Amino acid sequence: MNFIGTWMLRFAFACCLTAFLLIVFKKESDESKNLGILTGVVSCFGVLISSILLFYSLISGIFSVEYVYHSTEKSLPLIYKISAFWSGSSGSMLFWTSAFAVLLIIIYFRDRHKNSTKTIFGVLLFVMTLFMFVVTFINNPFKLVSAESDGFGLNPALQSLGMVFHPPVIIISFSFFFIAFAYQLFDIRKNTEEHVEITWKWAMWGWILLTFGIVTGGIWAYTELGWGGYWAWDPIENSSLVNWLFATAFIHGLRIKGKNNKRMNFVLIFLTVFTILVGTYIARSGLLESVHAYSSRGVTVVFGVVLLVLILFFIIYNFKIKKLHANDISDNHNENSFKKILLALIKPSNMFSTLTIITAVLVFGGTTFPLYGGLFVSDASATPISFYEYVFGIYGILILLIMAINPMFSPKKFLLIPGSACGLIILGLMLFLTEYSILTNLCLSVCAMLTVNLIIQLVIKYKNRTVHLSHTANILLHASLIIMAVGVACSMGMLVSTNETLEKGNVMVVKEYEVKYRNLYWKEEPGKTTAVSVVGVSGPMGKIQLKPELSYYQKMKTAHSRAVIKSTFKEDLYIIFEGIDENDNISLKVKIVKWISLIWIGSVLLILGTVLYYFSETKKTKDKLIKKLE
Repeated sequence: MNFIGTWMLRFAFACCLTAFLLIVFKKESDESKNLGILTGVVSCFGVLISSILLFYSLISGIFSVEYVYHSTEKSLPLIYKISAFWSGSSGSMLFWTSAFAVLLIIIYFRDRHKNSTKTIFGVLLFVMTLFMFVVTFINNPFKLVSAESDGFGLNPALQSLGMVFHPPVIIISFSFFFIAFAYQLFDIRKNTEEHVEITWKWAMWGWILLTFGIVTGGIWAYTELGWGGYWAWDPIENSSLVNWLFATAFIHGLRIKGKNNKRMNFVLIFLTVFTILVGTYIARSGLLESVHAYSSRGVTVVFGVVLLVLILFFIIYNFKIKKLHANDISDNHNENSFKKILLALIKPSNMFSTLTIITAVLVFGGTTFPLYGGLFVSDASATPISFYEYVFGIYGILILLIMAINPMFSPKKFLLIPGSACGLIILGLMLFLTEYSILTNLCLSVCAMLTVNLIIQLVIKYKNRTVHLSHTANILLHASLIIMAVGVACSMGMLVSTNETLEKGNVMVVKEYEVKYRNLYWKEEPGKTTAVSVVGVSGPMGKIQLKPELSYYQKMKTAHSRAVIKSTFKEDLYIIFEGIDENDNISLKVKIVKWISLIWIGSVLLILGTVLYYFSETKKTKDKLIKKLE
């Protein structure tokens, strides 16, 4: 398997590199470009065969293959043997390359006669060549180890359904954004808007998948990883958030006409794919401490060089585009285009995008501060979590406020009065009657204002019988954001958390709950020894018995705790078994998380609303095309 897998990787890499060179360094009309595309398709099949071989090795338990040995074991359930494919650095990179390969094959058979196909192949083959170089020559997943009868096993934290869905969905979403970038690159190079709709479609599905991936990652962290939260402002998490923010601004910008917006959109989709590669670099380089990081030797230099090349490409390409389009610019073409972009950003129609871009830049700057902070301060440590909370909190409040006062919701100015009054009343009551943070109070009051305005809009639409598919999608999207915002504000701003070490029979009190340590017993399972604590809980949920567990994995010499969560619509009781001493005293972390159910409900509605919006916009485009043909 090592011989076949390694040579298939080398074959795929050689084809990727050859195809990329044929496409990029030949003239537009040169037939070598078509040969490059065909070679690219061959490389795609080579990549897919390599992936199938690795899948087979993982499922069959060929432990002489290093990647299989470090990722699986005989007792590992089949579903986790499959997810082990993307659990490591080289496997996840090969999976990502396979996603590119599948998409390129689809594009080839669907659009091979279009001029844009060459650009799409050129962009994706560049990334595929980079990834194939890494998995072929630096982190070869088919590398041999001494023959072993069993594997080392999969990290306990990765033995979860979250691992099955979260990483592959994120990776596939990234692939969609690269295709959107390729279409946008073709359009701006040819000074056309031929592919605006298809760019929007690829970007929308990328955004939907990325949103789903981020949400499933949050659920995975909250329910399985045992630290008690759904977002830790970890560098890799922040990276996906920055990607999401830039992509959001890009999608919003695609719906706004104008030459400056066209240039700005190119900048935004470039920043989206650039920060995707930066996040990949961070995850594999070890430059920033992250619980999501891979230990990957040799990748740092490769990705560092590629990122520098991309920056140079962007700068050079910008100058080239200006020269190509010099004749198409209006009389005031001498005016600085950077100034034009800035003026476009402060237009009312672009305020949403502007705030989103600023937030993305601040989060990105905070995340990477340890890398450049030494130039300005002596101790460039990690950016405090409070910085991100304030940045994103202010962003969320301003976005909700813009939505609340948007003319779409208030065609007549007096309709703003009820919502504004409601928001101010709630803000005043919370300031005087609660001790929550100012961000929590502001967020809830603005949500109240937006809710009233949304209800007024619904009444007007229903009365005038003007509720259409697009209106329903917009209402669902705005409602989902309100629900999520309330969930985030309450789950973070009203969080109660207590740590305590208990002797058997002792009780800890957390707000209205009493948690009593009743008993402890041990159980032996394949590959691990588990301590099970029996705790009795009495409080608003009644009297219940819960069994938090702490497992020790012999092969990995590591302990892992899974949270026990008792949920209601209003709140979650969250208990983590953190440790045990020689006298069987246990350390528990108990949290009361308010209204976190609203985050999950809002997330589902957000994704459904976005899908509905996608189909409503697609229908509009088809209707316009039919009218033109008539």
